[in-house]
Amino acid sequence: MRLDRLDKEIESICRRFPWDRAIWFNGVWWSRGAFWGLVEAVTEKLYDSGFKSGMHLGLVMPNCPSFWAHVLAAWRLGGAVVPYNHREPVNAVTSALKHAKVSMVVLSKERSNLVDELNREHISWGLALYDAPFKESVQALPEYPGQEGGAVIFYTSGTGGKPKAVPLNHSSLYMNALSCIDQVEPIKDGDILLNALPNSHVLGFSICGLLPLLLNLSQCMLSSFMPVKNVLEAIRSSETNVLVGVPMMYQFITSALSQGESLPRR
Repeated sequence: MRLDRLDKEIESICRRFPWDRAIWFNGVWWSRGAFWGLVEAVTEKLYDSGFKSGMHLGLVMPNCPSFWAHVLAAWRLGGAVVPYNHREPVNAVTSALKHAKVSMVVLSKERSNLVDELNREHISWGLALYDAPFKESVQALPEYPGQEGGAVIFYTSGTGGKPKAVPLNHSSLYMNALSCIDQVEPIKDGDILLNALPNSHVLGFSICGLLPLLLNLSQCMLSSFMPVKNVLEAIRSSETNVLVGVPMMYQFITSALSQGESLPRR
Protein backbone atom coordinates (compact mmCIF):
# COMPACT_ATOMS: atom_id res chain seq x y z
CA MET A 1 0.00 0.00 0.00
CA ARG A 2 1.24 3.49 -0.91
CA LEU A 3 0.59 6.59 1.12
CA ASP A 4 1.69 9.75 -0.65
CA ARG A 5 0.77 12.30 2.04
CA LEU A 6 1.27 11.30 5.67
CA ASP A 7 0.02 14.66 6.92
CA LYS A 8 -3.39 14.05 5.30
CA GLU A 9 -3.73 10.68 7.07
CA ILE A 10 -2.71 12.11 10.44
CA GLU A 11 -5.03 15.10 10.01
CA SER A 12 -7.92 12.73 9.27
CA ILE A 13 -7.26 10.74 12.44
CA CYS A 14 -6.92 13.88 14.59
CA ARG A 15 -10.22 15.24 13.28
CA ARG A 16 -12.05 11.93 13.69
CA PHE A 17 -10.80 11.33 17.22
CA PRO A 18 -10.14 14.82 18.65
CA TRP A 19 -10.56 13.74 22.29
CA ASP A 20 -8.28 10.70 22.12
CA ARG A 21 -4.97 10.91 23.97
CA ALA A 22 -2.14 11.51 21.53
CA ILE A 23 1.00 12.63 23.38
CA TRP A 24 2.05 12.53 27.02
CA PHE A 25 4.70 15.21 27.55
CA ASN A 26 6.02 16.78 30.75
CA GLY A 27 3.23 15.25 32.82
CA VAL A 28 0.37 16.40 30.57
CA TRP A 29 -1.69 14.49 28.02
CA TRP A 30 -2.28 16.24 24.70
CA SER A 31 -5.49 15.26 22.92
CA ARG A 32 -5.36 14.78 19.17
CA GLY A 33 -7.48 17.89 18.75
CA ALA A 34 -5.11 20.01 20.85
CA PHE A 35 -2.08 18.66 19.00
CA TRP A 36 -3.64 19.39 15.61
CA GLY A 37 -4.39 22.91 16.81
CA LEU A 38 -0.65 23.37 17.33
CA VAL A 39 0.01 21.99 13.84
CA GLU A 40 -2.35 24.56 12.35
CA ALA A 41 -0.69 27.39 14.30
CA VAL A 42 2.75 26.34 13.05
CA THR A 43 1.45 25.99 9.48
CA GLU A 44 0.26 29.59 9.60
CA LYS A 45 3.64 30.79 10.90
CA LEU A 46 5.53 28.90 8.19
CA TYR A 47 3.19 30.15 5.49
CA ASP A 48 3.58 33.74 6.65
CA SER A 49 7.37 33.27 6.53
CA GLY A 50 7.18 32.31 2.87
CA PHE A 51 7.80 28.59 3.31
CA LYS A 52 6.54 26.87 0.15
CA SER A 53 6.39 23.57 -1.70
CA GLY A 54 9.83 22.15 -2.45
CA MET A 55 11.55 23.94 0.43
CA HIS A 56 13.47 22.23 3.25
CA LEU A 57 12.87 23.02 6.93
CA GLY A 58 15.72 22.27 9.33
CA LEU A 59 14.80 21.12 12.83
CA VAL A 60 17.33 21.13 15.67
CA MET A 61 15.11 20.19 18.61
CA PRO A 62 14.68 17.34 21.10
CA ASN A 63 11.56 15.19 21.09
CA CYS A 64 8.60 17.43 21.87
CA PRO A 65 5.10 18.26 20.53
CA SER A 66 6.51 21.32 18.72
CA PHE A 67 8.99 19.15 16.79
CA TRP A 68 6.18 17.09 15.33
CA ALA A 69 3.95 20.11 14.74
CA HIS A 70 6.72 21.65 12.61
CA VAL A 71 7.20 18.37 10.73
CA LEU A 72 3.52 18.15 9.83
CA ALA A 73 3.24 21.85 9.03
CA ALA A 74 6.13 21.61 6.57
CA TRP A 75 4.49 18.58 4.94
CA ARG A 76 1.16 20.37 4.67
CA LEU A 77 2.87 23.15 2.71
CA GLY A 78 4.56 20.65 0.37
CA GLY A 79 8.02 20.85 1.91
CA ALA A 80 10.40 18.38 3.53
CA VAL A 81 12.11 18.41 6.92
CA VAL A 82 15.76 17.96 7.84
CA PRO A 83 15.90 16.84 11.49
CA TYR A 84 19.39 16.93 12.98
CA ASN A 85 20.64 15.65 16.31
CA HIS A 86 20.34 18.62 18.66
CA ARG A 87 23.32 17.41 20.71
CA GLU A 88 25.81 17.66 17.83
CA PRO A 89 28.52 20.36 17.72
CA VAL A 90 27.77 23.70 16.05
CA ASN A 91 29.95 23.06 13.00
CA ALA A 92 28.39 19.63 12.35
CA VAL A 93 24.84 21.01 12.53
CA THR A 94 25.45 24.05 10.33
CA SER A 95 27.40 22.00 7.79
CA ALA A 96 24.50 19.57 7.38
CA LEU A 97 21.87 22.32 7.19
CA LYS A 98 23.88 24.16 4.55
CA HIS A 99 24.40 20.93 2.59
CA ALA A 100 20.64 20.23 2.68
CA LYS A 101 19.92 23.77 1.43
CA VAL A 102 17.36 24.48 4.12
CA SER A 103 15.21 27.56 3.58
CA MET A 104 15.01 28.06 7.33
CA VAL A 105 15.72 26.22 10.57
CA VAL A 106 13.78 25.99 13.83
CA LEU A 107 15.82 25.64 17.03
CA SER A 108 14.97 24.82 20.61
CA LYS A 109 16.13 27.38 23.15
CA GLU A 110 18.99 25.10 24.27
CA ARG A 111 20.61 25.50 20.84
CA SER A 112 20.63 29.27 20.71
CA ASN A 113 24.41 28.89 20.52
CA LEU A 114 23.88 28.09 16.83
CA VAL A 115 22.53 31.54 16.03
CA ASP A 116 25.84 33.30 15.33
CA GLU A 117 27.00 30.58 12.96
CA LEU A 118 23.63 30.44 11.19
CA ASN A 119 23.80 34.19 10.69
CA ARG A 120 27.32 33.88 9.23
CA GLU A 121 26.01 31.22 6.82
CA HIS A 122 22.98 33.41 6.00
CA ILE A 123 20.50 30.73 7.12
CA SER A 124 17.15 31.99 8.42
CA TRP A 125 16.27 30.71 11.88
CA GLY A 126 13.62 30.88 14.60
CA LEU A 127 13.47 29.70 18.22
CA ALA A 128 10.55 27.56 19.38
CA LEU A 129 9.33 26.37 22.75
CA TYR A 130 8.50 22.71 23.27
CA ASP A 131 4.77 23.40 22.96
CA ALA A 132 4.49 26.39 20.60
CA PRO A 133 5.46 27.62 17.11
CA PHE A 134 8.69 29.53 16.56
CA LYS A 135 8.31 33.06 17.85
CA GLU A 136 10.53 35.22 15.67
CA SER A 137 9.44 36.84 12.42
CA VAL A 138 11.43 34.77 9.93
CA GLN A 139 11.72 35.10 6.16
CA ALA A 140 12.42 31.77 4.49
CA LEU A 141 15.29 31.78 2.01
CA PRO A 142 14.19 31.30 -1.62
CA GLU A 143 15.77 27.83 -1.81
CA TYR A 144 13.96 25.15 -3.82
CA PRO A 145 16.31 22.16 -3.59
CA GLY A 146 13.60 19.50 -3.72
CA GLN A 147 10.20 18.76 -5.14
CA GLU A 148 6.82 18.06 -3.62
CA GLY A 149 6.59 14.47 -2.40
CA GLY A 150 9.82 14.44 -0.45
CA ALA A 151 9.21 14.04 3.28
CA VAL A 152 12.44 13.97 5.26
CA ILE A 153 16.21 14.02 4.86
CA PHE A 154 18.13 12.10 7.52
CA TYR A 155 21.87 12.27 8.00
CA THR A 156 23.89 9.16 8.79
CA SER A 157 26.02 9.04 11.94
CA GLY A 158 29.25 9.48 10.00
CA THR A 159 30.99 6.53 11.68
CA GLY A 160 32.30 5.46 8.26
CA GLY A 161 33.21 8.94 7.10
CA LYS A 162 31.38 12.21 6.56
CA PRO A 163 27.61 12.00 7.37
CA LYS A 164 25.57 11.37 4.24
CA ALA A 165 22.11 12.71 3.42
CA VAL A 166 19.37 10.09 3.01
CA PRO A 167 16.10 11.44 1.53
CA LEU A 168 12.84 9.53 2.04
CA ASN A 169 9.37 10.17 0.66
CA HIS A 170 6.05 9.77 2.44
CA SER A 171 5.37 6.29 1.08
CA SER A 172 8.83 5.04 2.16
CA LEU A 173 8.29 6.29 5.72
CA TYR A 174 4.87 4.68 5.86
CA MET A 175 6.10 1.29 4.65
CA ASN A 176 9.12 1.43 6.98
CA ALA A 177 6.88 2.00 10.01
CA LEU A 178 4.42 -0.75 9.14
CA SER A 179 7.11 -3.29 8.24
CA CYS A 180 8.72 -2.80 11.66
CA ILE A 181 5.40 -3.47 13.38
CA ASP A 182 5.06 -6.72 11.42
CA GLN A 183 8.22 -8.00 13.13
CA VAL A 184 6.94 -7.67 16.70
CA GLU A 185 3.95 -8.90 18.63
CA PRO A 186 0.71 -7.10 17.76
CA ILE A 187 0.22 -3.60 19.12
CA LYS A 188 -3.40 -3.07 20.05
CA ASP A 189 -5.77 -0.21 20.73
CA GLY A 190 -5.07 1.38 24.09
CA ASP A 191 -1.34 0.66 24.01
CA ILE A 192 1.02 3.51 24.89
CA LEU A 193 4.44 3.56 23.23
CA LEU A 194 7.58 5.04 24.73
CA ASN A 195 9.07 7.75 22.48
CA ALA A 196 12.50 8.33 24.01
CA LEU A 197 14.80 7.60 21.06
CA PRO A 198 15.96 10.76 19.26
CA ASN A 199 13.35 11.62 16.65
CA SER A 200 16.12 13.16 14.56
CA HIS A 201 17.14 9.58 13.67
CA VAL A 202 15.13 7.28 11.44
CA LEU A 203 14.15 4.69 14.11
CA GLY A 204 12.94 7.24 16.63
CA PHE A 205 11.25 9.31 13.92
CA SER A 206 9.39 6.55 12.10
CA ILE A 207 8.55 4.11 14.91
CA CYS A 208 8.43 6.11 18.14
CA GLY A 209 6.95 9.36 16.83
CA LEU A 210 5.27 8.82 13.48
CA LEU A 211 3.74 5.36 13.95
CA PRO A 212 1.53 6.26 16.95
CA LEU A 213 0.24 9.32 15.08
CA LEU A 214 -0.64 7.17 12.07
CA LEU A 215 -2.28 4.32 13.97
CA ASN A 216 -4.17 6.41 16.53
CA LEU A 217 -2.03 5.05 19.35
CA SER A 218 -0.77 7.06 22.33
CA GLN A 219 2.86 7.89 23.02
CA CYS A 220 4.88 8.93 26.04
CA MET A 221 7.25 11.51 24.57
CA LEU A 222 10.50 12.30 26.38
CA SER A 223 13.01 14.96 25.37
CA SER A 224 15.82 12.84 26.80
CA PHE A 225 16.36 9.27 27.99
CA MET A 226 18.59 10.41 30.83
CA PRO A 227 18.36 10.32 33.76
CA VAL A 228 16.70 6.90 33.73
CA LYS A 229 14.88 7.64 36.99
CA ASN A 230 12.85 10.30 35.18
CA VAL A 231 12.08 7.87 32.37
CA LEU A 232 10.68 5.32 34.79
CA GLU A 233 8.60 7.99 36.50
CA ALA A 234 7.21 9.03 33.12
CA ILE A 235 6.41 5.41 32.23
CA ARG A 236 4.54 4.97 35.49
CA SER A 237 2.70 8.29 35.21
CA SER A 238 1.62 7.76 31.60
CA GLU A 239 1.06 4.00 32.05
CA THR A 240 3.28 3.28 29.05
CA ASN A 241 3.27 -0.44 28.23
CA VAL A 242 5.24 -0.71 24.97
CA LEU A 243 8.95 0.11 25.17
CA VAL A 244 10.77 0.91 21.94
CA GLY A 245 14.51 1.21 22.37
CA VAL A 246 18.02 -0.02 21.70
CA PRO A 247 19.95 -2.56 23.83
CA MET A 248 21.78 0.07 25.91
CA MET A 249 18.46 1.63 26.96
CA TYR A 250 17.19 -1.71 28.27
CA GLN A 251 20.44 -2.21 30.16
CA PHE A 252 19.96 1.12 31.91
CA ILE A 253 16.33 0.28 32.72
CA THR A 254 17.08 -3.19 34.11
CA SER A 255 19.93 -1.74 36.18
CA ALA A 256 17.57 0.86 37.66
CA LEU A 257 14.95 -1.81 38.37
CA SER A 258 17.54 -3.94 40.16
CA GLN A 259 18.20 -0.95 42.44
CA GLY A 260 14.58 -0.63 43.53
CA GLU A 261 12.79 1.27 40.79
CA SER A 262 9.52 -0.19 39.51
CA LEU A 263 7.44 -0.25 36.34
CA PRO A 264 3.63 -0.08 36.15
CA ARG A 265 1.75 -3.36 36.05
CA ARG A 266 -1.00 -3.68 33.47
